[in-house]
Amino acid sequence: MTDVTAEVTGDIFKIPLFCGIMGITEEVQRHLGKGRDVMKKAEKIILYTGAGGITAYIVRCIADAVMDRFRVPLPDYFGLAYMSPWGALIVVCVLAQIGVLISVLLRRRREDGKKEISMGYTVSFFCSFIPFVLLVAYSAYCMKAGFNFLWSVSYGWEAFGDAFMIMGFVFIIIPVFPFCVFWQVFYIVRRIKARKRLKAERS
Repeated sequence: MTDVTAEVTGDIFKIPLFCGIMGITEEVQRHLGKGRDVMKKAEKIILYTGAGGITAYIVRCIADAVMDRFRVPLPDYFGLAYMSPWGALIVVCVLAQIGVLISVLLRRRREDGKKEISMGYTVSFFCSFIPFVLLVAYSAYCMKAGFNFLWSVSYGWEAFGDAFMIMGFVFIIIPVFPFCVFWQVFYIVRRIKARKRLKAERS
């Protein structure tokens, strides 16, 4: 792996490491609830399970580095493990923890008498489509400008398809698209539940 790749992978994994610390720290719960025990038992289990998965991933990467006698920088081992099934594990764990923490925030807003789905959440929902729009725009641009991959250049619909699939795969691995799709589904589900709850309260 190149130095740039090592630096990128190192930055990427600061996010799950931070989320893992959040998941296993009781201070987060006190902060979210302002002294109230707002987390359900199932949510606590998800947080601790997610933290356990993240910890297992980190231990696995460090173990690989030790077994390999640190022949390459440590961030490289995180990147290599991410390209394996372990990558799916850490993405699922991080998304699960984010989902729980946001659910707690929304519940606290409701208990405080505030609108559960604020304008900020709605704006972020629409912003989550921007990466997909940019991918389509870039693929359309490549139809005329050409798409370079390895030692070949493609044009027209072939370039559009190549750019869309290859760059789309890159942003799935990073992962930009999984977080966007997760937030879109999460927002829609919470929005529907909020409307049903509001309708039930009015009736």
